[in-house]
Amino acid sequence: METWKECKKEFLKFVNFKREELLEKYAEKVPKKISKFLEKTLRVPILIQNKDGSYEFDELAAWKIFNHEDVKNNPVLIISITGAMRKGKSFLLNLLIIFLESEMDNRCFSDDTKEIPQIFPWKKGQNRVTSGIWIWSKPYMITGQDGKKVAVLLMDTQGAFDKDSKNKTETDIFTLSSLLSTVQIYNVKDNIDENVLRPLSDLCNYALEVFRLSQNEHLDQNAKVLQNLTFLIRDFQDDENYSFGTKGGKLYLNKQLSTSESDDADVQVVRANISKTFNSLNCCLLPYPGVIIAGHKGIDRNVTFGDMDEDFRFQVLKFFLNLLNPENISPKSIGGVKITGDNFLNYLYMYCDLLQSNQFSEPTTTMKAQAKASAQSVTQTLIRTYCEAMDASNQNYRSKSALDDQNEQEKEKALAEFCRLFTSPYTDLVSEYKDVLFREIEKEKKNHELNRHVKELLERNRCNGLVDEGLQLYKDNRKHDKETARQNALTMFDQQTSEDLDFKDVYKAELKKNIDAHDRFKDEEDRLKQEIGELSEVCHEALAIFEDDINKLKGKYVPHEQLAENHNQCRKKALKYFQESANQKGYNQENVTYSKNQLNNRLQSFYPHLLRENEKLLVIKRNFRQQSIIIIIININY
Repeated sequence: METWKECKKEFLKFVNFKREELLEKYAEKVPKKISKFLEKTLRVPILIQNKDGSYEFDELAAWKIFNHEDVKNNPVLIISITGAMRKGKSFLLNLLIIFLESEMDNRCFSDDTKEIPQIFPWKKGQNRVTSGIWIWSKPYMITGQDGKKVAVLLMDTQGAFDKDSKNKTETDIFTLSSLLSTVQIYNVKDNIDENVLRPLSDLCNYALEVFRLSQNEHLDQNAKVLQNLTFLIRDFQDDENYSFGTKGGKLYLNKQLSTSESDDADVQVVRANISKTFNSLNCCLLPYPGVIIAGHKGIDRNVTFGDMDEDFRFQVLKFFLNLLNPENISPKSIGGVKITGDNFLNYLYMYCDLLQSNQFSEPTTTMKAQAKASAQSVTQTLIRTYCEAMDASNQNYRSKSALDDQNEQEKEKALAEFCRLFTSPYTDLVSEYKDVLFREIEKEKKNHELNRHVKELLERNRCNGLVDEGLQLYKDNRKHDKETARQNALTMFDQQTSEDLDFKDVYKAELKKNIDAHDRFKDEEDRLKQEIGELSEVCHEALAIFEDDINKLKGKYVPHEQLAENHNQCRKKALKYFQESANQKGYNQENVTYSKNQLNNRLQSFYPHLLRENEKLLVIKRNFRQQSIIIIIININY
């Protein structure tokens, strides 16, 4: 039986488009101790650090979160909060969730009596609450600068520099959250000093080295490695010189990151690397939150919004509104390519796999793994784009030639986009995933061909029905005006069928053929009816001749042999008349034969009647003779 370790190794090898099959195969073998969180709460641990310093990554939980229907195919914006432990990161995330749950209502913090829920646990003291990386699994859909939907997901990380973490662990978690996030909120207390910037130095060196290794002639040399770093300074004291909020924060940040020739070389390098690494640098200054929130005053109840100082509430709300302002929304992108939920999984799996195998700190290894994840994401995105383009134009039936032409166009476009979007010094990856893209497109092409074939069968069946309907329409109106009825039937067929049907003319020709055949049938039927009517008249004439001849024989007894002979002569005379009359008018021989046989049967049926009449005459004759004899005898006696 396969172990979970073996299953996970194969699970992490998958290419995006095979994820569902692998998930179904290994779902029962996934450890339940982490994935069970999905059933009980929206706060889900994605990466947990064990006591021995190792990491446990929940692939299934991650898959479920980023394959959510609102996340999978939409750009994502990952907001991460990091920083030293016990400085209120989880508390800030709680407020952000409340803000998003209220649909960004600026009155969401106004009820002083309402308790602040501990969605992400927080408490006073020196012991850390959050371990590893946790994600709030509910996505929040907001509109970006381009008017398209963006899925916002929130990420909480364990506090850095606490007594339970080793320096490498701190660096790894801080670096991982920065690589994964779109907006990295760096939560610090009081001010920005060298202790705050030191972790950024390691992150920037690592990120810039990965970027350097990936450089080639196609990459923008001025491009930044990471997207947005926002310093969130709590309990800021110098509000006389710098106002609270983002405007004062921007001035303060510019001052703190500025350098002069007198500064040490290390100080200058750190600040220069921060500017080179992040595409956007921001800062927000927050006042003291209040003694109860800060944990300096013991209470026996849960804290409420009223426990926050009014100015702190106001500034936090302004910060959230600015953070999620559509003008400031920039979804997650890597190498200039926007990342969707299922794309994001590639990078998440890749980074966590490196972290678990102790290779995360090696820029060369990370670079190659990231290149592979990028190749998977670009390939997946282009396959989705190909399918969407093919589906959009093939909702109705299209001919095989039209489908083939469009497939070639979309395939060439996808391959060209692949070369544009994925550039890497690893030529083997470029070649491998270009082949993957080609194979997947060919596979999708077969699906579209099958779909086209099914549509063709349905359209052919519909055309058959329209042929029958058109013929019936013609039949119903033919008696009034044949030509008009014919034109109406053909017009109905044209209106009910698309010009894109390459077999339309075949079925239209069949309708015409059926109409012509029906015309021939009805003409022949009418002719036969007329002919049968005329033959019936000839039969009546022949029958009248027969009856006249028979009537001449009535009233006189004749011997049976003579009667049969007389009847036969009259019959033959009538039949001869019928045959001669029919031959003159050129009637159908089958109809003539049939009518002649009917006439003959009718003539034959007269004979028994004649025979009975003749018997009656014989009786009368005998009676008359007997009476005559009796009269003669009587006369003789007298």
